[in-house]
Formats: sequence, structure tokens, C-alpha cells
Amino acid sequence: MQDREFHLTPSKMYLCILSLVLLMTAIILMAMPMLWWLKVISLMVLAIYSCHLVWRHALLRSAASIVRLRCHAEGLWTLTTAQGAVEERLRGDSVATQWLCMLRFQRLGRYYPRTCLVFRDSLSREEYRQLLAVLYQSLSTG
Repeated sequence: MQDREFHLTPSKMYLCILSLVLLMTAIILMAMPMLWWLKVISLMVLAIYSCHLVWRHALLRSAASIVRLRCHAEGLWTLTTAQGAVEERLRGDSVATQWLCMLRFQRLGRYYPRTCLVFRDSLSREEYRQLLAVLYQSLSTG
């Protein structure tokens, strides 16, 4: 298997799902039997938290957001974030579908795995197809 590199971009699909969840949260807050000033404060907190989520996670601005994936021939993956690059091994409990890939990586000496969600629109159509092929080959051999 040859080395492949994938540059991730912010996903509109993820942004839509996140916006829908935040909108539903605001509707639930408004429907709750609370004093009006408590609802206003709750909605302001929700608005601030929503901006934080969108900026850091949906737009990949967090220091821990994975912005580049590189698959190496020996089965290791290089994950690049704003903090730098680290090599990790892809776990067998990763999931790949036509809509998104939930990639789980394990680094030696680290107990908890790292999860990377790759939505289909984070890559071009051809790159997403190549990612699925690399994942299938990586998971079937390893």
C-alpha cells in the first residue's frame, strides 16, 4: 500500500447537524417552564457556547482538530493538528460508510483512543473514495 495523504476541510454536513442540534436545544429551552429572564440568560449562554463549538470544531480551528491524515505503507497513520504531527495505528473498531468515516486511532502508551470524524464533504469525491479504499485495505490486512 502506497502512502496517501488527505487534507481535511470544514464540513457543511457537520455544520448543518450541529446547527440543528443547537436549534433544537434553543426550542427546548424556550418551552421549559422558567422565568423569562432565566430563559434569556440560558439562550445567551447557549449562543456563546454555539459560537465556541462552531469556531473550534466545525471550522477545525481547535489545536487538537485533525486537519491532515497520512497513511503509511507499514499501517501507521500520521495525524496532523495545529500542535504538530503524531503517528498512530488505526484500530479495528473504525467505521466507514458512504456518508462519514469514524476513524479510531491508538497511540502506543496512551490508554484512550483518538477519534476522527471525516464527513464525505470534507474531501473531494475522489479523495473520499480513495480514503474508503485505503481504509478497506488497511483494516482487512491489519
